Amino acid sequence: MGVPPTNVFDVTQPLDTSGANLLGSDIRTAELNLQQRMAIISGILANRWNPGSDAQPTNWSGLLYFATDTKQVFQWTGSAWVEITPTFLPFMMINSASIRLVGQAAAIAETVLYTVPAGQGGLYRVSVDTLITVAGTSGTINANIFWNNGIAAQSAAIAIANVATAGTESFSSPFQMYVPAGQQIQYSTQFNSVVGSPQYSLQVRLEYLS
Repeated sequence: MGVPPTNVFDVTQPLDTSGANLLGSDIRTAELNLQQRMAIISGILANRWNPGSDAQPTNWSGLLYFATDTKQVFQWTGSAWVEITPTFLPFMMINSASIRLVGQAAAIAETVLYTVPAGQGGLYRVSVDTLITVAGTSGTINANIFWNNGIAAQSAAIAIANVATAGTESFSSPFQMYVPAGQQIQYSTQFNSVVGSPQYSLQVRLEYLS
């Protein structure tokens, strides 16, 4: 995926003067051209192909490319790729990052969940779920989210779960936060007066809204 096409796409070929005995070869070449280009409409951003290498690049105007690593959508203008991801918002939310940690037996220090890339500063929504899988004696566990709104550091303590009963599940109502490009969004867990040896799972989902 993302390998540049080996054949140049040229709508003037084959010529009308080409021999009928070449028809089968011409059809196979056309099929290969189409297969190669359909196979590379998505992939990592670094492997985005260049329609300008074809004989008639303006014929590709409107073509879309889906960058699966950066969650961006680009459209070919006839001479360049232009990002159009915001066009799909707010009708579409982009899952920027998510984690699912199981069998956790200790608190988790502040850990980077996501670093906001250039062009995607704005409103984010986060959801957190904590599930006690092995009961302890007493105490609670809560999850924390940290971010910076470009002016000051922010934090939220959410999803407080009582460790005394296995199956206790606490989840946050999804909340929104403003995070500019270049800032990190982090998570952690905190043990509060925990007695015994509880275990828990933690799920965090982050979505870019606009």
